[in-house]
Amino acid sequence: MKKIILLFAAVILATTMTTVVVGAGMPSQPEVKKTVWLDQGWSDYDRKWFHHASQGTATFPIPFEWFVELQQPIKGLGGILGASKKFIDPEYLSSFGFIVDTDEKISRTEVSANGLPVGFAVTPNFRDPITEREYNAIGLTCAGCHTGQMTYQGTNIRIDGGPAVTDVTALATKLIIALAENGLDPIRHVEFKNAVIRRHLNQGSTKTRRELAAEFNQTRAALEKYLLDGIIIGIKNIKGSVTEGFTRLDALNRIGNTVFGPYHKDNVVPTDAPVNYPHIWSTSWFNWVQYDASIMQPMIRNAGESMGVAAGLSLEPGTHQFDSTVDIENLHRMEILLAGEKDPQQAKEFTGLKAPKWPEEILGEIDQKKAEAGSALYAQHCSGCHAPAIDKAEFWSDKYWQPIQGSEETYYVVKTVPLDKIGTDSAQANVLINRTVNIEGMDMSGSLCSDPYSTDKVDVTSTANTPFAFALGLTVQNVNQYYYEKNNIPAERQEVMNGNRPNCLQAPGAYKARPLNGIWATGPFLHNGSVASLYEMLVPAGQRNSTIYLGYRGFDPVKVGFVSTVADGLSSTKHLTKLVVSGPKAKKGNLNSGHEFNDGEGPGIIGPALSHDERMQLVEYLKTL
Repeated sequence: MKKIILLFAAVILATTMTTVVVGAGMPSQPEVKKTVWLDQGWSDYDRKWFHHASQGTATFPIPFEWFVELQQPIKGLGGILGASKKFIDPEYLSSFGFIVDTDEKISRTEVSANGLPVGFAVTPNFRDPITEREYNAIGLTCAGCHTGQMTYQGTNIRIDGGPAVTDVTALATKLIIALAENGLDPIRHVEFKNAVIRRHLNQGSTKTRRELAAEFNQTRAALEKYLLDGIIIGIKNIKGSVTEGFTRLDALNRIGNTVFGPYHKDNVVPTDAPVNYPHIWSTSWFNWVQYDASIMQPMIRNAGESMGVAAGLSLEPGTHQFDSTVDIENLHRMEILLAGEKDPQQAKEFTGLKAPKWPEEILGEIDQKKAEAGSALYAQHCSGCHAPAIDKAEFWSDKYWQPIQGSEETYYVVKTVPLDKIGTDSAQANVLINRTVNIEGMDMSGSLCSDPYSTDKVDVTSTANTPFAFALGLTVQNVNQYYYEKNNIPAERQEVMNGNRPNCLQAPGAYKARPLNGIWATGPFLHNGSVASLYEMLVPAGQRNSTIYLGYRGFDPVKVGFVSTVADGLSSTKHLTKLVVSGPKAKKGNLNSGHEFNDGEGPGIIGPALSHDERMQLVEYLKTL
């Protein structure tokens, strides 16, 4: 009976996390004959380190040894059980959009991420601060959501810092189903248990087989509780959630659910504000980050993200409150790798990870005559929000760069555009305005910065109705401070690791307009990924495709974006993420409205209607950025 309940929990959770049908296949992709990583200023060593450096997370709720020995779910739950391929099979993990280096293999003797997809990290001797259980954990790291890829005429182009074309929720669902099936099939379960024990022994464990068997049973019991608890989360997410799927995730609400959900059941909310994974080159030097320009300090952003993908965390009041497994040192190293060491305004260029250049040898030569005409159109219609291109001297002037209180460096001042002006889907921008969390009894209070150009502070206390933005900001600040004090990090070093910026937070009810360097490689477009190409970004909203399909990696170098509809030449849409983005069936969170060039005035109209030729000229110029 327990196993049947466990299976039911998995199915409930699966159907609420993703639109993928149990047992369904994954989308077919264009043929790949060769692979190219674009030159963005990183060495091969830097790239590989970033791809697998641990943030201290246990995103997948099982030990490393379980993950690499688990078998794939059988197609059709309730079908014939028995042997199947491993869950870590490169072809299988690639079907969820993850990039796997097929030249690498999973070692039988090492606890490492070798052979696992980009963005997967292993944390040896992970110690849960609540249960004090210690194991080798496997979780996601930055690169899992911020490494892009596209395919054109047989060449797979890979881009560090670009939006990933992955479906994280589908992968999590299939993992849970595989675990449930494993528990139902006694023969498969015994084989799995023995394989896990053998791996521990091959890795040099000094424990006996009996001790390892007991440890396996303890892990299984903890997993059963995790899955049963998942029923509550799943049921709460049924009503009001919006499809996430390929290229999208409601990261902000998921962070809130992960961090505060275990503290109080009322803190779990539907995932109804999905966003396209943002590109992260240049971001380190913005005064505000996130789509809604809500966070300032890099360490707050990065540690909060780590907590959202399941770093271990203790929130209950006591001696170890705010103890966590977040790897602060690695997060700082990642940020330096992204940002570079030089002040960009002084260097007159972004250092660190550079925006990718349009690869003419793969995608075709840029029409320089059209691009020149598009440059004038950009100056007229786009630079007011997105600033001049970064190769223009004006971009590096004091008009766009300012110091922040307490810092000697200058930062790019991003322009924020109010919702009633930009007219795009408001779901994400409203999360921090409307959401509250119950942290009553957490015994947490403090002050947060509200204005980086003054000494104004906002006081935060633990209540049953604390604004989510402040609760999260203060929680992450306390987690970071706990780490600094526990590891005797000097105050001067703390400031450096915090990016020499205060922990300022805001909820402006707006979206930021960032520089457009490398914009060609960041589709789908708008913050929620509801527009397939740059060309469609330049047409009136009513003329955009009302339905798009995400997850196909075929690239269109003319309109510049992923092939997303049958009209664009996509032969099949089966198993892709279908989004209805306009019309009566469209849901808030998916809307493709706003940011339109159209005749007249009103919310969402940011410029005049453009002719087809003008759009093509602008698109050609955007390829050069």
